[in-house]
Amino acid sequence: MIKKIKITLLVLLALSNKIFACQCIGKTLIDEISDSSNIFIGTVIGLEQNTYKIEINALYKGSLDLNKIYEVIQPNDSCHMAKYDTNETYIFFESNDGFHQCGRTKNIYKSKAIKKLEKIYPNRILNQKNKIKTAEMIYDNLYTLRLFDGKKIDTKNNKILYFDGRTIIENPKNDFNSNWLGIHYYELFGAINIEEKKYDYIIYYEISHEEFFLNEKKKEKLRKKFLKKKSR
Repeated sequence: MIKKIKITLLVLLALSNKIFACQCIGKTLIDEISDSSNIFIGTVIGLEQNTYKIEINALYKGSLDLNKIYEVIQPNDSCHMAKYDTNETYIFFESNDGFHQCGRTKNIYKSKAIKKLEKIYPNRILNQKNKIKTAEMIYDNLYTLRLFDGKKIDTKNNKILYFDGRTIIENPKNDFNSNWLGIHYYELFGAINIEEKKYDYIIYYEISHEEFFLNEKKKEKLRKKFLKKKSR
């Protein structure tokens, strides 16, 4: 009898978790923009219970006052359990019930939506107080390549070739995001002329979810492989 009661309780618990778990429905960026009343870049400056206090740096959509601290009350349910850290900056997609954890609200250094928003809303409003900081922040997120050794490369004003050990790519269509977890970048060459074209950098990249270090021996091997590939 006790065993049956335990099994029944486990089944009920499993069913309740299924019922109350947040069900995420995939949305396109355009759909999420349409469903959002406000879209903005903001820095979290405080949290009291479920209320986030946010300093707005840039406004893409909405009619918020950038000179005031914006407060958002998050519902206490399974679809709004995501936490946003104080002093961190996010791209926020706010609907009528706050920031949905299945949406594209992310830390700006992990967001792939910002570049597309820049094209959709070229006349975004910048907070004058943080104008320089915000412009640098957006620029840094979109156009700065971070190498494994910490070096930063301006991808907007430098000509770069990418090499993964097999394929050489110039100006990749999907525009590698240097902050996407899982891609590691290493410089193989500095300024170099190839086929009468000058490139500022030749970058080797490898997709891996584990940290690794590219030593000089492997770098040299990749350099030779790259030059051999280019000579064909």
